[in-house]
Amino acid sequence: MAILPYYVANLNIEATYAAISGQYAEYPNLCFVDTLDNVAALGKFAGHQEEMFGAVSEENVERIKRQNARKISVIIGNPPYNANQQNENENNKNRDYPKIDQRIKATYVRESTAQKTKAYDMYVRFFRWASDRLKGEGVLAFVTNRSFIDSRNLDGFRKVMTREFSEIWVLDLGGDVRANPKISGTKHNVFGIQTGVAISFLVRRTSTAGRCRIFYARRPELETAEEKLAFLQSARLDSLAVQELSPDLNGLWINQTANDFDKFLPVAAKNTKLARSATQERAIFKTFSMGVVTNRDEWVYAEAQSSVAQRVAHLISKYEANRATGYAGASEQAGFHRVRYVSEMDALG
Repeated sequence: MAILPYYVANLNIEATYAAISGQYAEYPNLCFVDTLDNVAALGKFAGHQEEMFGAVSEENVERIKRQNARKISVIIGNPPYNANQQNENENNKNRDYPKIDQRIKATYVRESTAQKTKAYDMYVRFFRWASDRLKGEGVLAFVTNRSFIDSRNLDGFRKVMTREFSEIWVLDLGGDVRANPKISGTKHNVFGIQTGVAISFLVRRTSTAGRCRIFYARRPELETAEEKLAFLQSARLDSLAVQELSPDLNGLWINQTANDFDKFLPVAAKNTKLARSATQERAIFKTFSMGVVTNRDEWVYAEAQSSVAQRVAHLISKYEANRATGYAGASEQAGFHRVRYVSEMDALG
């Protein structure tokens, strides 16, 4: 947890109130707490953080307890998006959230057919937390990574969402530079980043449990960030031109295909891998894996054995040099080391 965002949020709330009303009033409801850790008793409205108060003030503890005792009907947020680090050199792994991850495994992952999942992305964790925190009827509004709309490894997420909510409204702002290198993050993405962005409104009604309608709108791929922001300033959800989606059996919302491919015997399948009897095995191969995963492929793979030996020797010498001089200050020079690393690898071939 970082204390600065807590104080900035508190100041913004109090300053906005003072600007509107002309008088100052203390805001007594802001909680200093890691949201994803506040789930020790997931499934209840109260007591979500019963054993984690050692390092915070008594007043903050009372605020947390008071908030957890309330029934939340609306959750609005812009959670972080970070599935995992690209390689071990980044030294930027997500921290573990055992309670949330157990819920994700029991829901999104359980319903997925993907062999490699991104279901523990930070924004997916917040979707899971918020879905559980709403409990009864309510609305969840998030600005997030757009990957849940059509990502292969989030099929389980889509399946579960259609069961847990009555209506799902998605405004796809695009801007996914990794999927379309012809566009630019600074020019076409509303946040100037490489990851596509979507705005989602999820509505839960107990009267329509188990029946979900999905409404989808997509901004033009080449629309600039300024044009998208101008659209958002004037757009209204009730007048938005949307397409109603009908998910298929594979959990696809868009880019659906019509073929009989699924009728063929698969080469490998998760159900067969986990099967406990031969009658449950419906694939050519029973076992499979990702193979050798080093997360250091740039160092230990090459087209020739001599190149691998040279790279590994270079890696070991650099490691020993850093170990001898100590690790202090290494993080501050990470950018410099990364540039030097790239040039050295080019030199090694």
